[in-house]
Amino acid sequence: MRIEADTSRWGVQMGQQVPTSVEIRGPSIELGAFLKLSQLASSGGEAKRLIQAGLVLINGQPETRRRHLLRAGDRVRVRGDHELVVRCADGTQG
Repeated sequence: MRIEADTSRWGVQMGQQVPTSVEIRGPSIELGAFLKLSQLASSGGEAKRLIQAGLVLINGQPETRRRHLLRAGDRVRVRGDHELVVRCADGTQG
């Protein structure tokens, strides 16, 4: 998969693979925290702006609640860019 978006947040260069899943500890994580953990947002403020602007999709649906709980197997897409899958530390993806 080639990425045309700014991939610097993922620590990769243009044309390189980006992560497809992000591991969380515990059964769930709040959306805002997930965006920071996955480096899709550099701060809580940026996460809030992305979410409120409707730029975050969870399983293909817009989500505007920062505290929405993500669980293993949920798919998160920001700005129409790369999609990440939530994965629990025990390896489950849904």
